[in-house]
Amino acid sequence: MIFLAVFAAAFLTALFLTPPVARWAEAHGFYYAARAQDIHLRPTPRLGGIPVYVAFIAAVGLSWLLPVPRPDTQEPWRVAGVLLGATIILLLGIRDDKQPLSPLPQLAGQVVAAGVAVALGVRADFIASPFGGTVDFPLWLSVAFTLFWIMGDANTVNWLDGLDGLAAGVTVIAALALALHSLRLGQQSIALL
Repeated sequence: MIFLAVFAAAFLTALFLTPPVARWAEAHGFYYAARAQDIHLRPTPRLGGIPVYVAFIAAVGLSWLLPVPRPDTQEPWRVAGVLLGATIILLLGIRDDKQPLSPLPQLAGQVVAAGVAVALGVRADFIASPFGGTVDFPLWLSVAFTLFWIMGDANTVNWLDGLDGLAAGVTVIAALALALHSLRLGQQSIALL
């Protein structure tokens, strides 16, 4: 029931916020202008990241109110790192939606966002070995791998953001896969995120 409640909070928040954000985006010049080579035949509102971000905040907030085992004493710091990093990405995305940024400022913003998360403890310290057991990373490799992973995820979603619903659909699939993997590892609170 806890997972269903958190899912419902995120789903309903995004569902109800998307139409008014789309209307506001159109009214304030946040839209893709239709061009002959585009998939869209008419101007399409941008700012889809806002409902997704608010839905994530709602789900995280609800998950912290529910009785879920949290054996990791550093989890509040790590969640704060994820939320701060997500906020930086949201602000960068809003700026990019108004007037597209060149790759270098986008990359710099992603480095800062990922760096904040890493600085607050979000790190991949090991990976599963295909031969059994795990491969532990030294700190420098853990930091580099995590920065690469976070920035790779951000760019993957950004590059998919050209067709209505594609980025959101791929993100839902990825989130479901990560949630199932976290549950398999016994990390309920991480699975909720």
